[in-house]
Amino acid sequence: MFQRARTTLQQEPAPTAPQPTPAAAAAVDTPAAPQPKTITKEALSQAWTAFAMQLPERERALADRMKIITPIPTEERQFKITVDNQLVAALFEQQATRIIKGIGEYLGGTILKMNIEVNKVDVKKHIHIYDRTKQYEILAKKNPTIEKLRKALNLELS
Repeated sequence: MFQRARTTLQQEPAPTAPQPTPAAAAAVDTPAAPQPKTITKEALSQAWTAFAMQLPERERALADRMKIITPIPTEERQFKITVDNQLVAALFEQQATRIIKGIGEYLGGTILKMNIEVNKVDVKKHIHIYDRTKQYEILAKKNPTIEKLRKALNLELS
């Protein structure tokens, strides 16, 4: 019913590349001085996320933290991360060499330095005011609608 085609395709010979001159070959063989690579924010974020995704399940705490932290390139071959508290900073300091090595694999073998910064949280101490009129004045200052409501309902301060 069907017959096999008897024609074959012939391959054309590959074109030969022109041979470089000895001066050009010498220029290619001598390595140039290594150019410092600046890492873009996008490449760093991709490498950071890729490393976090390949961490095993038993290191889920580190992986989850890495997924929500965005590394920011600061100087050449350096980046910083900002963490919430000192315990998380200690976790990243313990794993710093492993993280840097893992990220470096995704960035073509680039060796980076990681700086860890802890957010400063301002804790405001509230003075307990026992005088109700003073409390009301502070609330009315923050939200003027409270004063309108007091007047609309004919309420008195005691």
